[in-house]
Amino acid sequence: LQLLLNLLVTHILPPLSLAWERPEDYVMKVPPRTVKGDIVVSPVMWLFKWLPFVICMPTVVMLCLAVGVWTGTGFISGNSLVGSSRLNAVEIGRAACEIAGYLDDVGRFIDDPLPFHCKCSVREGGNPFASPE
Repeated sequence: LQLLLNLLVTHILPPLSLAWERPEDYVMKVPPRTVKGDIVVSPVMWLFKWLPFVICMPTVVMLCLAVGVWTGTGFISGNSLVGSSRLNAVEIGRAACEIAGYLDDVGRFIDDPLPFHCKCSVREGGNPFASPE
C-alpha cells in the first residue's frame, strides 16, 4: 500500500499537473535540435561525470562491505568465513570456523557433537578503531 501511495504521489500526480499547464508562447516556433552525435551523454560528460562514478561507486561500496565484515568478524575474505577442514586453521587465524569431526576406518566423516568451532574477532559496536574482543 505504501508503494502504491508513493507511486501516486511521485509519478502520477506531478505529471497530471502538466496537463493543465498553459503552453509557452514559443512552443511550435523553436526548431528541433540536431541529432548528430550522442544525444544522451556527450564525451565531456562521460569523461568528467560518468567515468568517475563508474570507478568510484563500486570501489566505495566494496570498501564499506569489507570494513563492515571485518569489524563484525575479524575476516575479510569469504573463504575465511566458510568453515574450514584444515588442521589448526582457526588457531593460526586463517579461518573463522573449522568443521569438527574425524574420519573413521572406512573413510566416512563423523561429525563432532559440536560441529563448528568458531572464533571471530568482534569489535564493540562495529567500531573499526576499537580493539577486538
